[in-house]
Amino acid sequence: MTTLFARIFRQAKVTFEQANAERFLSNLQNLRALMDQLTLDDLNLDPAVASQETFQVPIKAPCTFIDIYENNCFTMSVFVLRENYTMPLHDHPRMHGLLRVVAGSVKIQSFTEIDRREEVRNGDELRHVLVSVEQERVISAGKAECAMLTPTERNFHEITAIGGPAAFFDILSPPYNADIPVYGKRTCSFYRKLLLPGDGANNDGRKRMVLEKIPTPDHYYCDTEQYDTPEFMLAEQINQNTEVIYRSIQPNSLGVIDEAIDRLEALVTDVKNQLATAKSSCFAGNQSRSVAFWRPWRTAI
Repeated sequence: MTTLFARIFRQAKVTFEQANAERFLSNLQNLRALMDQLTLDDLNLDPAVASQETFQVPIKAPCTFIDIYENNCFTMSVFVLRENYTMPLHDHPRMHGLLRVVAGSVKIQSFTEIDRREEVRNGDELRHVLVSVEQERVISAGKAECAMLTPTERNFHEITAIGGPAAFFDILSPPYNADIPVYGKRTCSFYRKLLLPGDGANNDGRKRMVLEKIPTPDHYYCDTEQYDTPEFMLAEQINQNTEVIYRSIQPNSLGVIDEAIDRLEALVTDVKNQLATAKSSCFAGNQSRSVAFWRPWRTAI
């Protein structure tokens, strides 16, 4: 684990916390500049996680998900894709996102919504979206700046590993399940592409198409890898939970205070157990590999 990842973590907090909204754009550029330097080694991940040998195991899922961090403002995670596997086309409603390839190479095809839809609040489901087709990008580990999406640009995409397995680290804000003002909790949806008559080109020459919402594709499922959480993240989790506990304390309520102390002690014990588990874990072979398959965003992408 390097200090660069700690700096990225701290910068993400500064960037996405609402208290710093006035400096959001400059903070976002600072975060992007740091992300452009990130490597697999900075994340303390074994290169074997993105090796051909790993994906030759018969029961191996086509995608591995590594959950790194989540709070109410942003999430951090790593996805590892099998060679030639495409993460299905999906959306990122009302989100900013940064994606850094840390192993192998990926091809990213992004789409931008045209005449941005009003968010549906009455329970009706919007099934078709008119989009413009962005230029396809090929990004290799350590050789290009990270990809970025915003609430209004490149907020639909599909990602394919090319030339071998590939891994990418991403930061998304706000998380899918975050309850944000006006829009509430957003879900991520999957889509298929529908061609328009001709080539779909508009007067500006940009190709257009329609995206149709579909159920989660059957081929998309993930297994998981346990992440060796760095101490600076564990300390932050303790701080967050401590703040929640203190907010719940009512004046002159000794019973609530005693309960809060018990919760805090249990939290500290849990963190100690996580550290002990992390120190004894080994990424080599299949010892830390989960046998359970998981579909990201299944309960809500």
